[in-house]
Amino acid sequence: MRTSRVILLAVVAALLLLLGYVIESPWLTLRALDRAVSRQQYAQIAKYVDFHALRSGMKAQVEDRLARAYGERASDGLMAQAAMTLANQASGKLVDAMVTPSGLVILF
Repeated sequence: MRTSRVILLAVVAALLLLLGYVIESPWLTLRALDRAVSRQQYAQIAKYVDFHALRSGMKAQVEDRLARAYGERASDGLMAQAAMTLANQASGKLVDAMVTPSGLVILF
C-alpha cells in the first residue's frame, strides 16, 4: 500500500512538472528569441523562427488587407486592376525584405 502511494505521488509530480514545462515553454522560447534579437545573433534567431512560414503568412495577410481596402476599386477598370497587381507585388517584395533575421532585429 505504501509503495503504491509513493508511485502515485511520483506520477502526479511528473505530470505536474510536464504541465509546468508545457505552460512555460513558449515563454522560454520568447525570452531566448528576445535575447538573440538584442545581441543580433542571426543564427540563433533563425533557429526560433520559421521564416518561410512567416513570409507566407504575412504575404497572405497583406494581400487580404489590400483586397479589403481597395478590392472594390479594382473592379472599376483596367488601371485599377493593374495598380492592385503592382501593390500586391510590391508588398510581397517588402515582406520578403523585412522577414529575415536582420529585418526582425530592425523591427524589434
